Amino acid sequence: EGMLQYVLGIGYALVWLALIGCGVRVSYCDPTHPDALRGKEPNFVNLKDDSLPRCYRCNISKEPRTEHCNTCNRCVKQFDHHCIWLNNCVGEANYSAFWSAICLAALMLGTVVVTSLALFLECVMAGSSYRRVDMEALVLATTSVLFLLNSFFLAVDVNFIVFHLCLQYNKLTTLEYILAHNAYDRALESGLEGPTNFRPLPRCIDWVVFQPRSKRKKKANQIAPMPARYSQDSKELASPSPPVVGKESLAETWKKVASP
Repeated sequence: EGMLQYVLGIGYALVWLALIGCGVRVSYCDPTHPDALRGKEPNFVNLKDDSLPRCYRCNISKEPRTEHCNTCNRCVKQFDHHCIWLNNCVGEANYSAFWSAICLAALMLGTVVVTSLALFLECVMAGSSYRRVDMEALVLATTSVLFLLNSFFLAVDVNFIVFHLCLQYNKLTTLEYILAHNAYDRALESGLEGPTNFRPLPRCIDWVVFQPRSKRKKKANQIAPMPARYSQDSKELASPSPPVVGKESLAETWKKVASP
């Protein structure tokens, strides 16, 4: 038992140090696109005439999955998302460190959950073996709080890992998934079937990063109207036709508007 505690303590310390190292790597790594101009005014005269979209803030051609982060004000290669907890963008340069960090966090939290549960059960089974009753109550309270708090964070972290595993399986980034989910919701709001090449993940998985449009656009129990609608027959984007108003109704309308 003494050797197990010794090994467990050393393992936990190593995992904690590795987690700190990965977190520092994600936070302080610069994921800016290497072609971006830094500290220089963009030159709009000698721009290459190519088919790629261009970021006029960074003066670079935006390759696939290169996005400009408005929070950091820079273009990030293989942009995945902007992490508010680490205060940095996650892209090609630091995605592997980010993935290692969330896996190490799950391992660390799982170790605390298992250890606190084992201590709680040992205290309950030991019963009166503790010399002082107040010490037994302190151990029970401490292990209970540690178990509950770390179980919650472990569930969130495991959910985040499963979400990114699903993204890797579908070959999507976080930003691509959010954009595709928004397009899917807009199609459903317009009365059409969603795109056949995309199916959103269950809400129990993607709730950590995505909020449905029905909650974001809801006002007075109504969803905001679409600026344009899809035609059921042609499946093409069509602007809504203005209502036909007769002369009398138009005059009455102007009277209502002009009247104080």
